[in-house]
Amino acid sequence: MSLTSDISPLIPKNYTLKFIGDGAFGEVHLLIDDDHPDEKKYVVKKVKLSDATRDRDQNITELKILTSLDHPRIVPFFGHSQSKYELQLFMGYMRLGSLAKYIKDNRRLDITKTKVYTAQILEGISYLHNRQPPIIHRDIKADNVLLEDENSLRLTDFGVSKVLTELTNARTGTGTFNFRAPETFKPGTVYDVKADIW
Repeated sequence: MSLTSDISPLIPKNYTLKFIGDGAFGEVHLLIDDDHPDEKKYVVKKVKLSDATRDRDQNITELKILTSLDHPRIVPFFGHSQSKYELQLFMGYMRLGSLAKYIKDNRRLDITKTKVYTAQILEGISYLHNRQPPIIHRDIKADNVLLEDENSLRLTDFGVSKVLTELTNARTGTGTFNFRAPETFKPGTVYDVKADIW
């Protein structure tokens, strides 16, 4: 794997990539330091680069957003590497996986955990919305919320996010169909950060 200079110092000399999962974007691997296998710090999100302008723009947008974020409720971003066919995003390892998986494995969430998790998700969303310029995540769902441990979660997946400026606004209906706000379905309708709360 070729690494760019911004991430090379963070990567152990000897490492193994263990496949975790995949999706429309590409694959996610856990980076394991062969000399210290118990110290799991990074995941590598491998994004397939396509010639399609829309996909390329989406990858660039996600990378720009990730490099600008620093908050306890956002998965930490450490750097990236790029080849002709692939963009690799190095992010913090969240050992319990997605909130969706956690709920499925445990069958339900008790009221105390529900309150804590809801407050933490709202902290992350508030951080995004109160930035200048604001960021709309546009795909808030349990699959895009990762658990660091049972008491701490973080937002992830900024692939369809939008930075709002005076020159740009959100008009495109995007995100996971069943989780989209009603206003995102009408073509040409301008919407704002409130769409994330839906």
